[in-house]
Amino acid sequence: DVNSYWDDSVNSKFRKDDPNWNLPILNQRFSSISPSLREYLITVGGVFTRGWDSSLVDGTGECKVEFTIDKEGVMTSKKISVRSYNESMDDSVLLLLSKINNLDIPPEDYKGERIIIAFKIDKNGTSKVYYPTK
Repeated sequence: DVNSYWDDSVNSKFRKDDPNWNLPILNQRFSSISPSLREYLITVGGVFTRGWDSSLVDGTGECKVEFTIDKEGVMTSKKISVRSYNESMDDSVLLLLSKINNLDIPPEDYKGERIIIAFKIDKNGTSKVYYPTK
């Protein structure tokens, strides 16, 4: 069910049924994390950057995915937390999210914090994948 991936109705900290609502967002600590964890996040971001086919998108938009990673490198609790409301944009990211399951095993100092990655295409057709910090 495609709708099960969309989760932007209410800010997650207010969702009592979300088991990860109280997990910190790792992006917000990016400047203060260990070098090994920073390198790991850069590697994860590269997987998303290389995997996203922005040529599938007509127009502009920005959406964000949220997930955690278990100790084996498997993405868990993955969802699109902010929709772009551009159907082709949202679908391109949803397609990517459905293809990525296993990542490298995280370093020991990763404690299961949520990770958010944003996808954006501007009016000039320039695309980027980045870690939002707010």
